[in-house]
Amino acid sequence: MKIKERQATVIQGLKTQGYTLEAVHDLKILTMVSEGRWYLKALRGNAFKLFANYFFRSEEQMTAYRDKIVEYAVERIDYKAKQKLEKKSRLQALEVGQIFVSSWGYEQTNVDFYQITELVGISTAILMPIRSEMVDGTQGHDCSNVTAIKDAFVENAEPLKKRMNTSGGFTISTCQRASKWSGKAMYSSWYY
Repeated sequence: MKIKERQATVIQGLKTQGYTLEAVHDLKILTMVSEGRWYLKALRGNAFKLFANYFFRSEEQMTAYRDKIVEYAVERIDYKAKQKLEKKSRLQALEVGQIFVSSWGYEQTNVDFYQITELVGISTAILMPIRSEMVDGTQGHDCSNVTAIKDAFVENAEPLKKRMNTSGGFTISTCQRASKWSGKAMYSSWYY
């Protein structure tokens, strides 16, 4: 049985018990009054499991709760729309030649730079590791600031096909995330 059919079955079952249905935004709110109690049940989207299942001692309490979940639904819908627009703008911002940086490590700070060499579809890019150089005057004991050298691809490096993550960067490995490089020097250390 499909999800929408399961939801319809749940709603129909509640209607046979005396509940009335009100559809608001992506919510299905079912209410009933019985023996001095006001009952409210609610489903979200196409879900067939209730996310709200309460009884109240007064109609005012039930109405206040109903208004609260409707307000939350509107906020959630607005938030999702905003996230969708932000993701679209991030995707449109991807360009060949952009540099991404990954700063990672344990007891030392490794800095790796990657350059987009090709776009594949909307949110996928081919990344190539590029070399970096130390910034003069920043060298310390086993540390320095480094910057990327555009188009200086690491020899024998394999291209990485990566999909953009929700934060606008790329997941390189389980311990390595790359974000858009601001152009500023990055701190790097090599204790071992």
